[in-house]
Amino acid sequence: MNAETRPTGTQAIERSILLLKLLTTRGQFGWGLTDLARRAGLEKATVHRILACLESERMVERDIKEHRYFPGPMLVELGLSVTTYPHLLTEGRAAAARLAQRVKGVGFFYLRSGLEFVVAARVEQSVNRGMLNEEGFRRPLLMSAGGVAMLIAMPRDERDVVIERNLREMAVMGVLRPERFLNTLERSLKLGYTANLEDVVPGINSFAKCVLDRAGTPLGAFAIAGDPSTLPAEAGARFDALLCHEAVDLGARAPRLSTGRASAALAEAKEEVRPARSR
Repeated sequence: MNAETRPTGTQAIERSILLLKLLTTRGQFGWGLTDLARRAGLEKATVHRILACLESERMVERDIKEHRYFPGPMLVELGLSVTTYPHLLTEGRAAAARLAQRVKGVGFFYLRSGLEFVVAARVEQSVNRGMLNEEGFRRPLLMSAGGVAMLIAMPRDERDVVIERNLREMAVMGVLRPERFLNTLERSLKLGYTANLEDVVPGINSFAKCVLDRAGTPLGAFAIAGDPSTLPAEAGARFDALLCHEAVDLGARAPRLSTGRASAALAEAKEEVRPARSR
């Protein structure tokens, strides 16, 4: 169910949040009005009206020359007041840097955002331009090794719902060959640790480990990525142990952040998936 048809008295708020979330998926490149409206499943006039309001509050920025919309500075200013996250982000970034140094590759720290992940940190020891997950990127969980690590840490019934919803979202996004991501998931479930062995991008292996909060809920993940000669498949268990050390350490000290939001997103996903399964 898209934001245009959702029967609720808070429709305007939900549409605004949807647009802000979509804007963050292209924070570097921005969105044109027509493409954003199509992606959101909303009328172009509706999107224009909402964006104008958000722009007046500095939550959205508009490039007048290029006719594109971007996340605005007010989002940063509001984020400064969220006191539970700064320490977590600082620790996560430091751990990603240690991991990158240890493997001479790229270290990532991901945060879970409902059915999606957000790249909270990316630290490179060796430059690899084939990796698209820059800081701030938001994608369905299935679309990264870190997201898969969170998926395999979920109960099976929850995981199945999230995967089905992710696949539907990826279809709307126009993602080609979703089996690439499913290959990583299936292998990881068999191995007991997350291993993307050139499934998504040729020449890039990645390994990841979920960070659980003190309630045992997936909060985020650490990942390492690089050339297969540096991160060979046969060393997967060793890399998993390295990642596990950082994940357990951070999880033991992390506040319980994600449960409410993740549970709400999951409940919504179950409602949307259930009719599709019954057809």
